[in-house]
Amino acid sequence: MIRIQIPLFVNRRNRYLYLLVMALSAWLLYAITNHLPPLVTPTVYTFTPIEKALPLLPWSIWPYLTCYFVMFFLALSLRDMGNLQRMLYAFVIVQVLANFIFLVYPVLLPRDPYPIPADAGRVARGLFNWTRHVDADKNCQPSLHIANCWLVSLVYLRENRRKFLLVGSWLVLLSFSTLATKQHYLWDVLGGVTVAVIVYALAFSDRVYLTDAPP
Repeated sequence: MIRIQIPLFVNRRNRYLYLLVMALSAWLLYAITNHLPPLVTPTVYTFTPIEKALPLLPWSIWPYLTCYFVMFFLALSLRDMGNLQRMLYAFVIVQVLANFIFLVYPVLLPRDPYPIPADAGRVARGLFNWTRHVDADKNCQPSLHIANCWLVSLVYLRENRRKFLLVGSWLVLLSFSTLATKQHYLWDVLGGVTVAVIVYALAFSDRVYLTDAPP
């Protein structure tokens, strides 16, 4: 049986630094692939009946943007540094895998057909405009928004199983918001969940074990 050794670098004192570096690195990598001209012709999916029936909902931008804050909170709440270290390795794998897919299989969701409704509040409109400015209408499949949040949530629930209903409800609302903001297709959401579950299973496999970091 093949066993993989990965060094344990993170501890309670440096975890803030590692999380910050990971977040900034993920943002930079995504920004690069998101704004590069596509290498191949982007794919445009056909909406499912559910998506066709779902209009753009201005309020959905609020749960959509909770991703960044809740994800960071859940990661900081981990008590077992081994779990946090495995999560960080898994996080890196998710970023590299997803951004590679963005380059070789770009999926586009045009936003012009979905203008921000006139009755959207001033703040919600501003958040929508900001989101659409920093996140171009490609890099859809898989949804990194979903993959990252599901990955961190799965690790968090290893230590906090009693909060399954709370975290699960948030994930459902978050997943819905990616559709209601017209940021992603349903298939992107399913792709993000699939990536998160597979990478999580690999990172926490019995064949992967932590060793002390080299001095």
